[in-house]
Amino acid sequence: MIYFNIIISLFSLWAILYVYNNHISRTLFDAKICKLFALRDELTLMVMGNKLDGESKEYGALLYSINHYINATRQFEIITFLRRLNELQSNEKIQNEIECIKSGIENHSSELKQIMLEYFQVLDSIYDRHMRCFVWSLRLMISALISCKISVEYTKKAFNLLSASSEHKKEIEENHHFFKNAAIV
Repeated sequence: MIYFNIIISLFSLWAILYVYNNHISRTLFDAKICKLFALRDELTLMVMGNKLDGESKEYGALLYSINHYINATRQFEIITFLRRLNELQSNEKIQNEIECIKSGIENHSSELKQIMLEYFQVLDSIYDRHMRCFVWSLRLMISALISCKISVEYTKKAFNLLSASSEHKKEIEENHHFFKNAAIV
């Protein structure tokens, strides 16, 4: 019976994750994707209006980053994100390029700074949502495993008590027969 409950619990968890990943999360991210498209369009309009050089590192890096996250938004995986974050942190060459681009953006107009700020706000909300869902899923799995372990332990204890009780019952019956036979003599 316990194994049946474990299987049902795991199946339910899988079903919840399936529905979330294939239906709910796609719906929730449409607004984020639209915001990223709008930011990319604003950036392109700045280049078209000669407010920003289309050949600059800042434009190239920001456009590449926005396009990358538009593509990655639907297929976000926390492990891949953490791996890439670690690569960014440990690669000094990339760190130097990021600092160069940041200083270049700081020297540009307030429009570019606003696009960059909104871009990071959208990314922050995407990562925050994924992290909350990841932590929620992790807590759910851990609690299911703990519940299974506790159920198995209590089942073993109950079985041990029942077997000890039946052994004790046999011992009482043997002693009862001994005393009954002793009383007859």
